[in-house]
Amino acid sequence: THLPDVILLDIQMPGLTGYDVLAEIRKKYSNAHTALPVIMASAKTPIETVALRSYKDGCSDFLPKPFHTDLLKAKVNVALQIKREIKDICKATSILSETARISHDSAKDAARRWEHEAKATQLTLDQTQ
Repeated sequence: THLPDVILLDIQMPGLTGYDVLAEIRKKYSNAHTALPVIMASAKTPIETVALRSYKDGCSDFLPKPFHTDLLKAKVNVALQIKREIKDICKATSILSETARISHDSAKDAARRWEHEAKATQLTLDQTQ
C-alpha cells in the first residue's frame, strides 16, 4: 500500500470531522515506521483552542486558515524532514540491535570455547598428576 508523505486535513468537512479522520489515521498508522505527518487546518475560532485540541489528538502541525502558501510549504518541508529523520533513526536502531545480537552471540560462543578449553586444560593437568 502506498501511503502519502504528508496529509493536510481540514477540521471542518462534510460527514466526519477532521478530528475523527485524524483519530482513524493515528489508530491505523501508529507505528513509527509508518507514521504519517498530519497537518491540521482550520478557520474555526478561537484558533488557540482548535490548535490545542488538534495537537492533543495527535496532529504533527497546525495551520490556521486562511494561510499563506509559503507557510504551508515550510510546514510540509519540516514534516517531511522529520519523517526522513525518524526513518533514519529506525534504520540505525535496527542496525544497532542486529549488531548487539551478533556481539552477544559471539560473546556466548567465546565463553563456551573458553569453558571447553579450561575443562580440557584441567583434564590434562589431572592426568599428569
